[in-house]
Amino acid sequence: MTWLTLASAGGLALLLSFSTGMAHPNHTLLMLLPAYFAFLLGMAAAGLSFATKLREELAQSSHSASAFNREEYRTAAGALPTVIASPPRLADEANQDKDAIVAKCNAAHDLAEEAWKSRVRWLWLTRILLATSVSAFIFGVAWPGLFVFFGGDLVGGS
Repeated sequence: MTWLTLASAGGLALLLSFSTGMAHPNHTLLMLLPAYFAFLLGMAAAGLSFATKLREELAQSSHSASAFNREEYRTAAGALPTVIASPPRLADEANQDKDAIVAKCNAAHDLAEEAWKSRVRWLWLTRILLATSVSAFIFGVAWPGLFVFFGGDLVGGS
């Protein structure tokens, strides 16, 4: 991610330096405008990918913590005996502590599942942003050569 940001910034600086050194810099700046915007898009997408990667890592840590808690609750609930009594009211009262632990286990499970889904969403958004940044960088690098190859004039004033 860092190298994409730096590469796009370097490409932008290189093209701006190249353009201003030409005989007709205004013409060259206009002809290379798509490449400038591509490098800016690449920088923005790579920069945003830092934030989405952070959110992905936070969701991963939330999932791990919730899954750990879920297993701890499951172990604690398994250690308590289940009371079976003839009047159900007596069994309900005796199993109250175990039922509370099972409810916490279920809540931790739900939280772990939601955190995992959130992690996957952030992961895909990060991947999309990185693919956008790579594509924009490649376009920014290729544009000047393709422009000249297909008959464009970067020098101007001819």
